[in-house]
This record gives sequence, C-alpha cells and structure tokens, in this order.
Amino acid sequence: AVEYGDLIGLKKKLNTLPIYDPSLNEGNKPALHRAVCSKNSGAVTLLLRHGASIKAADIKNRTPIELAAAEGVDHIFFMLVEAHDKSKTAVDWEGLKRVAKENGHMALVTAMDALSHIDEYS
Repeated sequence: AVEYGDLIGLKKKLNTLPIYDPSLNEGNKPALHRAVCSKNSGAVTLLLRHGASIKAADIKNRTPIELAAAEGVDHIFFMLVEAHDKSKTAVDWEGLKRVAKENGHMALVTAMDALSHIDEYS
C-alpha cells in the first residue's frame, strides 16, 4: 500500500495493528523507508503516528531522514526533522548535508545550513 499511494489501504492495515507494532521497523526496507522512496507524505504521517521508528535502518544502514536527504525529498525530509525534534533525537546535520550534496540536492543543503544554525542557538 505504501509504494502505491494507497492511503486508505495503508490506514486499514495500520488500524488492524497494535498502537505500536515493531514489525513496522523490520526488514530490509522498513515501511517508513518505502514511504520516503515513494515520496508519500501521507503514508509517512500515518506510519509515524503508528510507531514507525525514525531510527530504524534499512539494508544499507540508512535511517529514513538519511534516505530523504539522499533522495532529495524535501517535504518529507522536513517532516522527519520535525519528528526528530519532537522525539528529542539529534540530527546529524553535517552527515545529512554530505549525503544531499553527493546526490546533487543543493537546495536541500542550503536549507539544512539554515536549520543547523537555528539548532545551534536553541
């Protein structure tokens, strides 16, 4: 459902699971990673609300925010920054900027520069 933008199907599936289901974070490409790759912000929101972990790693050992930086999915990247803030999970700005830069997402690097400076003064 995640890959195909089927939010209704995803919501039905998530509603059959417990509030927090660790299976959301398992496998070579956890559900949140698939939502990032699909550029599906609705799925990202639903998955985060149902306990998908921002710390879960895929088969290449990338977290969802690292994947969003690599893919240049700006709107989802910023959703995941907000999720990191809410959970008080540190953001590795330098690492994320490197990943975005390596993949040619310079506008995202510029935005990260601004956000990282804000974090310094928070």
